[in-house]
Amino acid sequence: MKPNEKLDIKNYQHYFFINESHIQKQVVEEMLDFDPELRQVLDPSHQFSEEIEKHFVRLRDSQSSIENALKYQHSNGPLEGTNNKIKVLKHTAYGFDNFNNFRLQIHLMFKLK
Repeated sequence: MKPNEKLDIKNYQHYFFINESHIQKQVVEEMLDFDPELRQVLDPSHQFSEEIEKHFVRLRDSQSSIENALKYQHSNGPLEGTNNKIKVLKHTAYGFDNFNNFRLQIHLMFKLK
């Protein structure tokens, strides 16, 4: 989402989704080579309908989150999965009022001591 003029063309960085170190401009070019339509979409001279522009606004608003997802290897996916399992267990245990049994079931589910 960075303008082409602001891409770093001097410093090599390691990206976890690419095996070798690259400069930012190389990474962008490699990704755009995968899909010519994406290259056309990102061309600033190309005009889009109002409907598509709404989606680009959302994409621009999420720019920092997207950059962090590409830059770092960390993910909150496992934590979200654990949270979802506990919520499903809580939903299926609705009406039961023994918290100790609920707590023990969570410990059994995640093999905790």
